[in-house]
Amino acid sequence: MLQNKNWFASFLAIALSTFTTQACAAVQPSNAESQNREASDPGTDEIMIRFKEPFPSQSPAITKGPMLQAIAARYRLIITFCETRNNDVQMWQLNKKISHADAERFSKEIQASSLLVDYASPNYRLLKIDRIKTISAPN
Repeated sequence: MLQNKNWFASFLAIALSTFTTQACAAVQPSNAESQNREASDPGTDEIMIRFKEPFPSQSPAITKGPMLQAIAARYRLIITFCETRNNDVQMWQLNKKISHADAERFSKEIQASSLLVDYASPNYRLLKIDRIKTISAPN
């Protein structure tokens, strides 16, 4: 009986050590600092730019696009015009999200690049809200 207990104990020890090694290899080490940084800085993919002299007759993509593309190329980005909002603020879309620190540097470089730029800043989205869909229900 004593030999059966020793055999079972050694078998159990080998089996558990094998499973523990595989489980440890499968679990990726978590870096709490990088996870907190990603949660606190979701990044942005929009830049708000206001020019001093608006050109209502011409598309902003034609008049300002090449200047902004040259700056975006330094950051390995592509920037495209989206829309003009109130007070002649233009929304420009980036091809990928960048951190807010990079977006601040990018915006400052845009503002320093031309005397025509009144201001440029990243679009800080505080809340992500889905568009409300209307539902037609019978009365």
